[in-house]
Amino acid sequence: MKTPASIWFFSALIAVPSPALAFDCSKAATKVETTICADANLIEADADMAKAYASVRETSTAAEKKMLALSQRRWIEQRENACAYGEETELASCIFKETNGRRLLLLGAPESGPGAASPLVPVFLQQVGTSKIYDVDYALLRFANPQNAGEKLFNAQTRKILNEAPLEPQGQDEFEDRVLTREETFAISYASPVLLSVADSFYSNDGGAHGNGGVSNINIDMRSGKEIKTSDVFASDTIKTLTFECREQILQHKQVNDSAEKYVPEEDANFQESTIADHINDFRRWTISTDKAIVTFDSYAIGSYAEGPYECEFDMPKLKALAKPDVPLP
Repeated sequence: MKTPASIWFFSALIAVPSPALAFDCSKAATKVETTICADANLIEADADMAKAYASVRETSTAAEKKMLALSQRRWIEQRENACAYGEETELASCIFKETNGRRLLLLGAPESGPGAASPLVPVFLQQVGTSKIYDVDYALLRFANPQNAGEKLFNAQTRKILNEAPLEPQGQDEFEDRVLTREETFAISYASPVLLSVADSFYSNDGGAHGNGGVSNINIDMRSGKEIKTSDVFASDTIKTLTFECREQILQHKQVNDSAEKYVPEEDANFQESTIADHINDFRRWTISTDKAIVTFDSYAIGSYAEGPYECEFDMPKLKALAKPDVPLP
């Protein structure tokens, strides 16, 4: 039976001791650890993240501490997997990005913008998978004490994701030798008393040849308390212009991926003009930040799995010039 929706932190499904908040550089064992210990900036970033972790742990119940600890251990492993294959500058940049992103999540702080009117706090849902139950790794956010319709709407979105998490036995005999997985992580790309833009990165492996992932965004007009639509921000002619510009960016990316010869859209079964228009018209595809907006395409949406994800990027000053009056852009 699932925990009631009124409970934001779920009791841990296994007992896990708290991870160390900092490691001894004399005992650094991995490529990521040795890189951190050799770089003063990375040491500081790791220490700041550890302070944020300690702050969350300090105000957590015993059950919440167990869930937080498991989430942190998994994140450390994910940072290793994400960064360990880079070299020198690329490796350091990856470590800083991953570490700073975790710090911002723990603090409920945005990557850009002045910050929301009310404090945001992290929410963790963790379940260690077996052949009978999903492996679940959720690191989300909510407003601690929602004060207006926009904050309450965001909390409702978080609650919906938690309530729909596959915690029950999966009951599919054909996957009895596999562990199925669901992962979801929030990152606040922009926050102000007027606009909240949160990128929801998700991944699932439900038994296919490989897992699928992508990014969906929660963009809320905090003044009206409503989720934003593309048509709220741009007139129809502008949407057509942005669709064309996005198409040109994707074609350029396609040409790079197919550098051996000239790329021909008509010969690419994965390329569909309508898919680009659909994504531009769906504001949940838009990640908003102070200086730009990114429209993200899921795997398979516009190319093969091997091509990797595609995205279109627009400068924020240009978007603001094209937008309708008084829209909640940065």
